[in-house]
Amino acid sequence: MKAWHLLLHNVFSLGNSASWIISIILLVITVRTLIAPITWMSIRSGRVSALMRPEKEAIEARYAEATTKEEVAARDDAIRELNKRYNFKPAAGCIPPLIMFPVFIGLYRVILYMASPDNHGADANVGALNPQEIASFREAVYQGIPLTAFPAMPDDWAASMGVTGEQVYNTILPLLVPAIIFTVINMMASLYRSYWTMDFTNTIMRRMYYVMIILGVVFFPWMLWNLATAGPVPLAIVIYWFTSNLYTLIQTLFFNVLLHFKLPLADEHHEHRKGSLERFKQARRDRKDLSRRKRRALLSSSKRAEIKAEEEQRQQELAAHKARKRELQKTQNKLRAEIRRERLKARQAEIAEKKAQREAASQGKAADNAVAQPGDVDKPSAD
Repeated sequence: MKAWHLLLHNVFSLGNSASWIISIILLVITVRTLIAPITWMSIRSGRVSALMRPEKEAIEARYAEATTKEEVAARDDAIRELNKRYNFKPAAGCIPPLIMFPVFIGLYRVILYMASPDNHGADANVGALNPQEIASFREAVYQGIPLTAFPAMPDDWAASMGVTGEQVYNTILPLLVPAIIFTVINMMASLYRSYWTMDFTNTIMRRMYYVMIILGVVFFPWMLWNLATAGPVPLAIVIYWFTSNLYTLIQTLFFNVLLHFKLPLADEHHEHRKGSLERFKQARRDRKDLSRRKRRALLSSSKRAEIKAEEEQRQQELAAHKARKRELQKTQNKLRAEIRRERLKARQAEIAEKKAQREAASQGKAADNAVAQPGDVDKPSAD
């Protein structure tokens, strides 16, 4: 932000307020553009995960009962080869938030520090900003409102800036409402993209999808509104939100179109999603049917006993299946640990062998040089 302000103010001779406001906008554009390839990697990773899901499930089913080292190694090698073939990087999705979050926190803390009248006149630097630049930022205004002002600031802060909380509120409102709308549309676009690759039989994935709907439609708009209107969020941060959310929305829509053309879903992936949705609906219908039968059986003791026996049998089968799955997982993890130890020993032996070969080659070369080098020969006397 400082670099952009220096460029705009000193080179292009923009006014103090305009240069600081445009610097905030260009800060968002700069950071977001720099991490756009990483964001694409994250979105691509999610789509690739869906594209490889049918093959991965086939491999998992083929080696579901693996109990030997050969079978476990074959299963892991097949999964590894599948990830390599699709160039799948599951950790890519964690990188963009890890980059943007420190940028936002740093900007927020700097602006909030400069908003406090207690810090006016301080000769200490704030981040990369020197005292002169801090004073320049405090003087910057947007529609007559200082960039460091916020609606819920104390009265003495507002008096020192020459504004009121209501004036600040009326100024941030045209920025805050679109920022919230951009956030909701962006979440809906992301959820729409996720819907077409959803595995509805995966309980964790399905619940996370429902949670994201609640967060995107209810929680995030409510949080942004309350923070901006009742929390210590300066006008400069609202400008940052507006720009960042608009940029993110445009980027999300662009990447959705790019996914459609570069990594389209085949018929088998649509059939897989439809099949998982139908199995989920059938399981839900079965639960409702069982609940309905329980209610009807309240009037008949024989029916109650029959349903109880069915439920006990189902619970026993489910418990046996889970126990069998846990036992297999435990066995396979133990075999994987043995395989890793064996491969590590083989690798260490290979490294030791190569080292010995290099040392032997070096010693042979030294011996050849010693033979080739002429010894000291007595020169004849001049007498």
